[in-house]
Amino acid sequence: MLTLVLLAVLNTKGDAMFPENIIKQEMQSIMFEAPVRLPRREVREMAIERLRQEEALLKLADSMGISIPDEELNWFMDQLKREFPTESDFYTLLDTTGRTEEQVREQMLKDLKIFFLMDRIAQDIKISDDDSVIRPKEVTYKEIFIYSNPDEPQVRRQRKIVRAWKIWLRLKLGANFDKMAKKYSSRSTIEKTSSWLPTSAVVVTAFRLKPGEISKPIVSNWGITIIKVTKVTGGDKVRYGDLPYRLKRLVFRQKVIDRLNELIAGQ
Repeated sequence: MLTLVLLAVLNTKGDAMFPENIIKQEMQSIMFEAPVRLPRREVREMAIERLRQEEALLKLADSMGISIPDEELNWFMDQLKREFPTESDFYTLLDTTGRTEEQVREQMLKDLKIFFLMDRIAQDIKISDDDSVIRPKEVTYKEIFIYSNPDEPQVRRQRKIVRAWKIWLRLKLGANFDKMAKKYSSRSTIEKTSSWLPTSAVVVTAFRLKPGEISKPIVSNWGITIIKVTKVTGGDKVRYGDLPYRLKRLVFRQKVIDRLNELIAGQ
């Protein structure tokens, strides 16, 4: 799915059935986008949930009179093609994902409707600096990252995965994480702080761990990562004006999603 907007949390009602070919297309998009290989059953569940979310949002957009003129849609399609070095590269991607240009155009129309729906909802959200809000959750973690080029020989990649498991075993037996990171990590910076946005398998894993816990090796297209969570913050009430900008954005985003859920529930 060539999406402009992705809602990570959206409660929808009903159990709409979708044609099998539509579900398979959505599954293919998820597998193409996913940072790690996912079980087929999980991908299917994710695909159906994304289709439900999209259907609910489009229904709400239509009820609010949001439409996209053909000339505006044509402009966005042209901009999409300009993102590629050549027009041929654009059509190569279509072949890779099993999509036609008309299908991409149809998806672009849906994405734009959802984008402008969220923009309209956002315009009605007002938060003052003195408002009390829940501080978004953040997790600080250290990582050992072993770089792996997706085009490198499979044997070399397998060796790196085995090396990561050996490092993990030594960590479980008491090895110092910082020293192991300095010796084996491909990155010089080993500590990071992330807010909750499901942007990668590493971030998703970090939010599942407690301080002091070490993950098993996380294998992605570009490498293998082992993380150790050092601190988890958030969940307390704070003054909105005291939050840093990155957290204000998350608070505002959540309020938009909450409002969307209210409107969808009322349909």
